[in-house]
Amino acid sequence: MRATRLDGRYQLIDLIGTGGMGQVWRAYDERLGREVAVKTLTADGSGPDPRAMARFDREARVVARLDSQHVVTVHDIGAAAVEGRSLLFIVMELLGGQPLDHIIREGPPPLADVAGWGSQVCDGLATAHAAGVLHRDIKPANIMVTPRGVAKILDFGIAAYLDNASPDTNLTATGTLLGTPAYMSPEQAQAVPVDHRSDLYSLGCVLYALVTGQPPFTAAGGVALLVKHVAEAPTPPSRRRPDLPGDWDELILALLEKRPSHRPQSAMEVRERLRNMGTAHPGPFDGTAVSRLTRRFRRSTPTMSVPPYPPSPPAPPQQQPPADRPADG
Repeated sequence: MRATRLDGRYQLIDLIGTGGMGQVWRAYDERLGREVAVKTLTADGSGPDPRAMARFDREARVVARLDSQHVVTVHDIGAAAVEGRSLLFIVMELLGGQPLDHIIREGPPPLADVAGWGSQVCDGLATAHAAGVLHRDIKPANIMVTPRGVAKILDFGIAAYLDNASPDTNLTATGTLLGTPAYMSPEQAQAVPVDHRSDLYSLGCVLYALVTGQPPFTAAGGVALLVKHVAEAPTPPSRRRPDLPGDWDELILALLEKRPSHRPQSAMEVRERLRNMGTAHPGPFDGTAVSRLTRRFRRSTPTMSVPPYPPSPPAPPQQQPPADRPADG
């Protein structure tokens, strides 16, 4: 679909990501003269699945109501005829940087960075939870860190509302759980009602992966992973990283409690603890992590040919005061 123009204004340029529900394209908004990200809904020959269409539409509406610099911004939603069929699309801000799963592959980042990114994710989650929204798929791949070190939550495709978080909202038509097993809460794994503390459990899994290089549980298959989330106690992260301060163990293990009532009770509470930990264990900070992200993003960014921005109109000439009288006369 490269070079396809959607809705008469969004020119698709490069495919930058794919997922279970669709594709994400780097695009150019010809009306406003800016680059954007366009997420399209994948469809087979018979057209988009009605359930997928409903989740896709809900994702746009959910994100649009969240006002946080730590949640990706949605600009537009629409449908366009492409190759004889209807294509749904969401237009979002185009983010540079790297997702946390890429960062983890490079080795555990400094704890000060982990505390900073984690507290920013908590800001985004607090905004979502206050609006009655559960993300339900918090994982490293769904958290982007920009070249300036700003963490943003992506992909609300399987989000649910707190007043409708019943077991059937966790299931597809075939009874398959929605989410990512390595980062799924025990409640999700058992398809029982969930609340905002389920997202906090998933955040605990993300923090565990950031400080140790791997999630708290690993297994050959998804079912085995779900069983471990429900029944197995996690290994304290300090056993996998001996230099890890004790307060990191305490917070991460608290987030990974099996019972929601035993976990921290709000994203704001977790944010404050992370901020205090970042202050207590700042480590040497010289911008290395952010600089590395910036360099990697520049190396990985393809050269794009996009329409030129409209030229700025010339500035009007400044009028000079008459020479025969003072300027303020």
